[in-house]
Amino acid sequence: MAAGCDYAVARVRAMRGRLLGRAGIAALLAEPGLAARLEFLKRTDYGEAIAAHLGGEPDPLAGVERGLRARLMDDLARIDRFLAGERVRALFRSVLAFEDGWTIKTILRGVAAGEAPERMFLLLLPTPELDRPALEQLVRQREVKAVVDLLATWRSPYAGALAGGLAAYAHRPDLLYLEVALDGDLFSRALAAARRGGEDGRALLAFLETEIDLVNAATLLKLVGHGDAGEFFIAGGRAIGLHRYRRYARLDAASLKQMLVGERVLLSVPGLRTLVALDDPVATDELLHRALGEALRREALRNPVSLAVPLSFVLARRAEIQRIRLVLRGTEFGLPAPELLELVEA
Repeated sequence: MAAGCDYAVARVRAMRGRLLGRAGIAALLAEPGLAARLEFLKRTDYGEAIAAHLGGEPDPLAGVERGLRARLMDDLARIDRFLAGERVRALFRSVLAFEDGWTIKTILRGVAAGEAPERMFLLLLPTPELDRPALEQLVRQREVKAVVDLLATWRSPYAGALAGGLAAYAHRPDLLYLEVALDGDLFSRALAAARRGGEDGRALLAFLETEIDLVNAATLLKLVGHGDAGEFFIAGGRAIGLHRYRRYARLDAASLKQMLVGERVLLSVPGLRTLVALDDPVATDELLHRALGEALRREALRNPVSLAVPLSFVLARRAEIQRIRLVLRGTEFGLPAPELLELVEA
């Protein structure tokens, strides 16, 4: 364990005890209607942040959602302060950067599809790198290039990789060019941090390598029947090197899925059999996100004084906030509690 995690792990254990958990979400759903559910949340760990954002807000749900986002941002800032040492902070930030990656891809897909900015914004949660004002500006852009240009104006660490994929996108408007460029950059940074991160880094390295294999597998599924897909390959995986990737790219859909399921390294990843049945990039990203959370949860149990503990907590907090938002918006639209419970547990 990196010594810089001692204090952070102790503090995060106390913070984890204040999550609602399954029982808390069930209790929220047991409240009779939207007003009662909002009052319930005010009595939880989210209460102070929610109260600070409700004043003068004509739409109470918008105020609550801002409070939920503020709670997550505060957690991230506190944990970052709790960590001691540049190596462990760099590793923490490199893994959290995948949150920014998923956010940027959601925005790019929404802008490309002409989605309403308000609808896109509801799907997003801020991070230290992409805070609420930044997200509000990004979702208002009308074309993909404008999103990348805005990030470049801010000197975002993600702008360079996206700019590299933009030229190919201009000739063939497929977001995969931008998404793979972004994923490749995120993985490159995380692998470099893990290799410098001592014991905590070694614990995360195997997971990152397997996650790269999953991303490459998802890319192959998206491009099945397109022949050589080598330009979309991300290096650094454990099971699928470039030679095997190119061989798999020549297979038909049924053969490809059979080969991916047969990869022994990938078989240990939760949801693999679901992954090979998916062609939807949004659903695939959600599966990869869940795989990250589950892998970190297991690592935190195996190494209860490691960086996996705060990382696992952050993802658990984010997932819980998404569930709360789903409950509240579903309540607003009149969905009954049993149907909402089914949605939040999906």
